[in-house]
Amino acid sequence: MAVVLGILILLLMILLIPVRVSAGASSGEAPHAVLRWLFLSIPLFPRPKRKKAEDKSEPSKPDGKKEKPKRSLKPLLTELLARFDRLSRPVQRLLRRTGLARVSLRLVVKGEDAAATALRFGRANAAVYSATAALDRIFSLRVERIEIIPGFSAEQEEYSCSGEIRLFPLAVLIAALQLGFWTLIALIRSAGGRDTHENENRRAQPVRRKEECYGKQASHQ
Repeated sequence: MAVVLGILILLLMILLIPVRVSAGASSGEAPHAVLRWLFLSIPLFPRPKRKKAEDKSEPSKPDGKKEKPKRSLKPLLTELLARFDRLSRPVQRLLRRTGLARVSLRLVVKGEDAAATALRFGRANAAVYSATAALDRIFSLRVERIEIIPGFSAEQEEYSCSGEIRLFPLAVLIAALQLGFWTLIALIRSAGGRDTHENENRRAQPVRRKEECYGKQASHQ
């Protein structure tokens, strides 16, 4: 019994160790991401480059298709929040328990002139803080720094961002059990509703037959 209890405590401690994905990107470097859990450290980006076979085929020519117009950020955030509201409660709770920590952003915006720079600066602030509010509603968000600078004297636009995703395996297990329990309850209720409907139809059939018989007798009279 003590051995089983010790194993259960060990499994619980392992499930309480969060899985972490650290990621970052900047204008001068390629994006990078590393997954860490226990003693594991798995690089996600950049992936190791593979030697590409020489392609002797002719270079593809542009097909001349027009680029699709870019959607603004506000409708995308509205759609994202609407989809979050349509999710089941276990999934919503799991996302709320998912932490976005150590979020940092530095952005230097620049336009063709001072007026364009000021306009881009205002749009960047609106977009960044709207996205932050949406993410804070879905996840457990912790922001370390957000710095948006109008680059009136900068040569070009620059950006750098980093953050960390934290998720407890125990939270995933609890969400999976809750989702399975809710699905089972829904199936049982659905099956019970069908049985009730069939029983009502069976009870109603003799009554309908009697009414039809009475109607025929009345018509003959």
